[in-house]
Amino acid sequence: MKPSMAPLAVLAASALWASSGLAVSLGHLSAAPTSVAATRLVFGGLAMAFIAKLGRTRQAWRRLNGRAIVQAVLGMALFQWTFFASVPHVGVGLASLLPSLLAPLAAEALAVAHPVHARPSRAWGSIGILLVGAALLYRSLEAVGLFLSVAAGVSYAFYADATKSVQRDHNDPADGLAITAVALLGAGVALLPMVGPNLHVALSWRDLVVGIYLALPATALAYAIFATALRHLSSAEALSLVTIPPSIGFILEVLLAPAPMPWSALCGLLVLGAPLAVRSAIPRLTRLFRPA
Repeated sequence: MKPSMAPLAVLAASALWASSGLAVSLGHLSAAPTSVAATRLVFGGLAMAFIAKLGRTRQAWRRLNGRAIVQAVLGMALFQWTFFASVPHVGVGLASLLPSLLAPLAAEALAVAHPVHARPSRAWGSIGILLVGAALLYRSLEAVGLFLSVAAGVSYAFYADATKSVQRDHNDPADGLAITAVALLGAGVALLPMVGPNLHVALSWRDLVVGIYLALPATALAYAIFATALRHLSSAEALSLVTIPPSIGFILEVLLAPAPMPWSALCGLLVLGAPLAVRSAIPRLTRLFRPA
């Protein structure tokens, strides 16, 4: 992939991810969030392993350090579970938008763990923005839904940080795909024990149809695109671009909603989203006005 195509690739991956909440909502799934997440992860991980080539995935287990694998698996498992669990509490639009707004800020905070790439002022600024935005949202959103959305954003940043650290350590294009396949499969296996009694529900025809869509286009294809594009972007830059498709979907949802959204919630979203918009615009404006 050419570096110039990386932002467009991230936008495509984000559009596929944003469709997950809509698929779950329209499908009226009877399975629990853990069942949906586990099914999506296991089958999506198998498809990712095929995309990455199984031999590469086996090499990843041998070559990658245990910390990166554990971090990626834990981040992916927690993200998938909290995302699907948040949909009934905050709605499809916010369930997709909030984690995408929170993840770039969390990625900046997590960058402190890498001293060479850390910017302490940005990290503390991101933490402050997170706290102010969450406080404003708390005034108008259900506490459980807000907590799940915050957890989804932070855990996704946790996964992205692990993937980026792997790509910094090994300059092999296949490594991003391999660690993502490992993360998806590991997270799916970790959630399988929680499916247990709900397995017969997870195998209903409606759940299977939605599960196949979630596993293949919305997981395997989306993560393959994202992992490849991440080689040319920082975690925070990529996660900032991820916010655009769900933001458009959320705006349409607000415009079509019968009841207006509380001002405190809109202010909270503005606090979380404004720094990302400014950060994305500055490099483009710099290039636009740079002397020829």
